[in-house]
Amino acid sequence: MSADNGIYILITPTGMGKDYQSIFPKEYRVAHIGAVDNLCWELRGDTWYETNNYVMSTVREHFKDQTVHYNLNVAYMEADALLSQLDICEYGISKIEINEVF
Repeated sequence: MSADNGIYILITPTGMGKDYQSIFPKEYRVAHIGAVDNLCWELRGDTWYETNNYVMSTVREHFKDQTVHYNLNVAYMEADALLSQLDICEYGISKIEINEVF
């Protein structure tokens, strides 16, 4: 039986505006997710459709309650702490980079 889970670091451009983009060019959010392939599904009407890319609305649902970090090392520290709390983590820590503001 597969655990089909992992700790994912979502990397997106900062949403803080142009004045901060040179200081904080990226935002990092960390989440424990099962069946990460669900991030590539999009709801249209009453039907779910699989796409070849991450669907930002679906990604937002999975990461919306997570702390926003502006340093990748800090995000990795959170990911390591989260990983240490799990008995099983099939995919370990992985990054998901999307070039769209969260």
